[in-house]
Amino acid sequence: MPDRICVLDLEVSPDPSAAILLNSRKPIRESSWAVSRIDVATILVAERKGPKWSVDDLLTIVVSDVEIGHVAQLPTEEDLLRELVRHLRPLQPDRRRDAKLVTYNGEAFDLPILRRRAIAHGLFDKAGLLNARSLGSFDVMRHLAGGRGARHPKLKEAAAALGIPATHQVERGPRLQYDPRAAKCETDVCATFLLYAYELAAACGDGSVIATLWRALADHIGYDRMVPGHLAQFARHPRLRTMP
Repeated sequence: MPDRICVLDLEVSPDPSAAILLNSRKPIRESSWAVSRIDVATILVAERKGPKWSVDDLLTIVVSDVEIGHVAQLPTEEDLLRELVRHLRPLQPDRRRDAKLVTYNGEAFDLPILRRRAIAHGLFDKAGLLNARSLGSFDVMRHLAGGRGARHPKLKEAAAALGIPATHQVERGPRLQYDPRAAKCETDVCATFLLYAYELAAACGDGSVIATLWRALADHIGYDRMVPGHLAQFARHPRLRTMP
């Protein structure tokens, strides 16, 4: 059982400068991570303090020069990467041997993108970005995979199978201006966190781990009416009322 959990998710888009160099008439697919740039990153940090857990941070960073209001804004992708280093530093093996970097399909997507974009910006001294796989990485999707050659489940499918919501709902209003990209990133991070809670419960043979971690997430999000829909689905889920 780790003492610290850090869940990471990225949203990317085709890099315009790469498109120019490719000189291709066809548009770059968003799935082509090798020529993509990072637009949004969300990190959820949870800490174990004795028998209890707390979610200490749910941070979303958006590369934008337009004020969004609910997230941390940084002008460039390089700034975003430097900010991520600060949050990944406590996961370094020589600092915290009891920490886990948790992703969904991160081994094939998020972590390679971190490495490639760090190299693109010359951040060769940022080991947390260049060698993110060494940070106690746990890819939930790989643990849910079927037999050899079987299709890997999508995050929404894996979550639905366990009754975990993963809808990218966006509420709009004078006090709730949520960027759809940020909403998706935050939803995916919360769903991944809860999927990992089930993996921990299975590993240690204790179902109460699920309730403990889910309640820690709900407490951090809050329960008031102003919680946006894509987060409220985790904080006000009916299952919370029946958990021991």
